[in-house]
Amino acid sequence: MKQKTERPKIEDVLTGTLEGDTLLNARSFVLFLVENKMKPVWASANSWKASCKGKGICYIRLHGTAHYHNLSENSWHICFINYGYTGLVGDSDEHISSDEQLKEIVWDNIRFCTKCSNCKRGNVVDVFGKQFDEVCHRWLVMETPNSEVLNCAKKIVLARKQEITKIAMQV
Repeated sequence: MKQKTERPKIEDVLTGTLEGDTLLNARSFVLFLVENKMKPVWASANSWKASCKGKGICYIRLHGTAHYHNLSENSWHICFINYGYTGLVGDSDEHISSDEQLKEIVWDNIRFCTKCSNCKRGNVVDVFGKQFDEVCHRWLVMETPNSEVLNCAKKIVLARKQEITKIAMQV
């Protein structure tokens, strides 16, 4: 596969994969990450990872990734991962945890385990005081987000970055 050897920049692939408002929203999110010093780096075909201090914040995946991501043509998603990281969303950040609209968007986008054999079986997670069982390690997936959901994703990214930075300073 060509992407394995070339490792393209996300900015170069967006235009050929997405169009219209979907493209504009994806560009906006990538620009936000770059401006906040979390430039997405190639992870696999049509997939890029944004990190802070070596810790993954999220993945951006475009149509054309592995089949189990279920991305149709002109679609993309922001995927937040959980590999034992306790600061999932920023529950300890009062500005975030008091945002009722953000809570509803997060709860509506929880990804449940489908036993795809890609990881250990479903996890139990507590997000904003609500417990979810059998949650995938890709616990929060925002598919082809509109501007409202995109703003929520940006808040979560900043909260996770803040939490990672705080933990790194304690070490």
